[in-house]
Order: sequence, then structure tokens, then C-alpha cells
Amino acid sequence: MLNQYRALGLNLTIANNAVEAGIYEVWSRLSSGRLKVFKTLQNFLSEFRIYRRDEKGKVVKSNDHLMDCVRYLCMSGIGVAAMRPRAQPEQQKLFAGDPHEIWKRHLAKQQAAEDYNPIWRDVEIPLQPGSSWRR
Repeated sequence: MLNQYRALGLNLTIANNAVEAGIYEVWSRLSSGRLKVFKTLQNFLSEFRIYRRDEKGKVVKSNDHLMDCVRYLCMSGIGVAAMRPRAQPEQQKLFAGDPHEIWKRHLAKQQAAEDYNPIWRDVEIPLQPGSSWRR
């Protein structure tokens, strides 16, 4: 059946079923803050409250479906669910090139902003680097 789903284009992997290691992993993530649960998830919280072991130390397999899901998530799904960082474009140098060309580009951007927003038409734009805004 797994091969049939893969043939349809689904990226499926075999889950790690280790119960004790999974319980430890969930506990570790919850206690360190690497796994957070919203207080609005009432079904999860009610199931979490009654998740327990019997007298022999075995996990009680009753009403534990969400706990199993979280265990599978922590053991097998974190790598799939984690987002990969986006490739960052190379940073442009702010002041690369001839200072006069940089100033011309700055003035052109100011003019474009002025044309776009007529409120700025009354603001004087300095003509040269170092000149004051007020005349």
C-alpha cells in the first residue's frame, strides 16, 4: 500500500514506533519549550491529563489517539514538518560606486516618490551632497 501512495506522488516514510523513546522525546520537547500546545486544544489537553501507566508500568491504551499522533510527530515527523530556511539574496552594498552616481540615483528615487505622492511636492530636495534642506 505504501508503494501505491508513493506512485501517486506522496512523500511517505515509515514511522518510528518506539513507544518509550517517543514518550521521552515528547516530554523532552514539552519541558524545554521546543513543542508548544495551545490552550484552546481542549481535546489534546483532556487526553494529556488522563495519559498514564498501569500498575505494571505499561501505557494504558485507552483514549490516547492524540498522544500517539504527537509521539509520531516528534519521532518521525519533525524533519518533514520543519521549514527549510529561504535562500537569502546577496546583500547589495549601500554605497558602492561613484558618490555622484549614488546621489543621482537618490535624487531620482526622491523624484519618483514625489511624482507618486503629491504631498511631497512642497519639500525641497537638496541638489548636492552636503547642502542643507532649507535655503
